[in-house]
Amino acid sequence: MKKLLAFLSSFGLITTSSLLVISCKSNNITAVRKEKDNKEKQIDSTPPSDQPQEDETKKEKPSGSGNSSPDTTPQTQNKHNQEKPKPKRQATEEEKKKLETIFKEHENAFGTFHTYKDVVDQLLVYANEKGLKDITLVDGINENEYLKEDKDGKGENIVKLKLYESDVTFKPKKVLKDEVKAIYSEDKKKIKQIGYEKILNEGIRIKKITELIEEVPVHLPLKITSLSKVFSKSKITTVRNLDKWNTKNIKSMFFVFENAENFNQDISSWYTSNVTNMSGMFWDATQFNKPLNEWKVHNVVDMEGMFAGASSFNQNLNKWEATSLENMEQMFWGASKFNGNISTWNVSNVKTLHNTFAGATSFNQDISNWNFTNNCTSNVKTMQGTFSRANKFSYNLTRWNVEKVTIAKDFNKEIQSTLGKDKLPKFTVPITYS
Repeated sequence: MKKLLAFLSSFGLITTSSLLVISCKSNNITAVRKEKDNKEKQIDSTPPSDQPQEDETKKEKPSGSGNSSPDTTPQTQNKHNQEKPKPKRQATEEEKKKLETIFKEHENAFGTFHTYKDVVDQLLVYANEKGLKDITLVDGINENEYLKEDKDGKGENIVKLKLYESDVTFKPKKVLKDEVKAIYSEDKKKIKQIGYEKILNEGIRIKKITELIEEVPVHLPLKITSLSKVFSKSKITTVRNLDKWNTKNIKSMFFVFENAENFNQDISSWYTSNVTNMSGMFWDATQFNKPLNEWKVHNVVDMEGMFAGASSFNQNLNKWEATSLENMEQMFWGASKFNGNISTWNVSNVKTLHNTFAGATSFNQDISNWNFTNNCTSNVKTMQGTFSRANKFSYNLTRWNVEKVTIAKDFNKEIQSTLGKDKLPKFTVPITYS
């Protein structure tokens, strides 16, 4: 009986220990999850990189005896000193003259879609170049109020400003309804003022620039959100100042250089993080072959025909994060020299590969690992003519998820010798040829 009791007692201890171990593991997992959640929350609450972040040294508690007052520590004194606003001053006469020159140069550069705040923001772009850093609206003015239409220049708009502590007034001359007129030089080779207009369902679109323009202003107006067709059919190889444009507010680059047959300028410095549409951007831009690998394209949804007919283009694009991309139809169609690295792309949201590499006769990059699956479901429905006449392509594509593809006609038209049946995706529909 004693042996039985001893055995039961030991068994109870073992069971209790096991439960404690399981409980500890559960608590550890819970703790790890909580720590991960807290880190993610910290990441979400991290201020944007262009915002000033708090210095970690300022968060340190004062060391030493308990008699030290927090208000008398060196760190706190430094903080108080930093928080003191700089005393404002009156603007000098020279500074006022500089600003008046800016006013004169841009008196016709605003439309009814500009608010008072928009006016100040745009003037500051020009003023900063001349060393003028402090222009604000006078207190009491509604910054969200729009300019009034004044097509005859009767002085309907008066924008009261402060240049440092000095009162100044900007009086736009002509203010047109939803439009700013373009102004050209006499020889029509230089554009002095960019024209743009409000377009329903598109935003603020730049006006097309004439085909022989050789120079544009350094600054792209902040209000513009679309560069649609701006250099379509341009005859110029390089446009002075174009590479300097700040494109941070641009959302659409639809057919920007369509049929710009001579264009071949480095625009790799353009800011593209907010762009969603690049369809047809270099369509038939037959000479273009400049690097674009540093562009941020993570928000671009549509690249249909982006390099179609760009017969000289051959650059690596492996740094592109194509996470939002849905439309690749005809993207490299007829881009006969293209053999750039695109193997790293995340194509999980792509819905169509219709004629994507059709006629891309040099393309032979390993894209066998492309994953068209998002949340375990394939999104691609159309692969018609994807590699038609791309006669150098020879990689095995049997791992592609094509379960939702309903059209595979001409998928490997005229290249069956290099992309034969043993390398084709496992389509559930037959491949037919026209």
